[in-house]
Amino acid sequence: FIVNNLQETHNNSDTENINTLFELFKIWYKTAYGKIPPPKKDFDAYLRDRGYKINFNNIFGLKIIVTNECDKSG
Repeated sequence: FIVNNLQETHNNSDTENINTLFELFKIWYKTAYGKIPPPKKDFDAYLRDRGYKINFNNIFGLKIIVTNECDKSG
């Protein structure tokens, strides 16, 4: 999920809302595994265990990769 959907910037001024990120994760997880995703507390713990800095609402040093499907069609 992280490799394909997020850009690591290591810049604390780059933040994403953790709830938005979790919503994207749930969609990705259901598509990838066909199962109910783990709870948010597990998602948060996974990110913290890998050194990501999280406060109540934001994760720091990451940006969501935005793709524009219109650009692909020409």
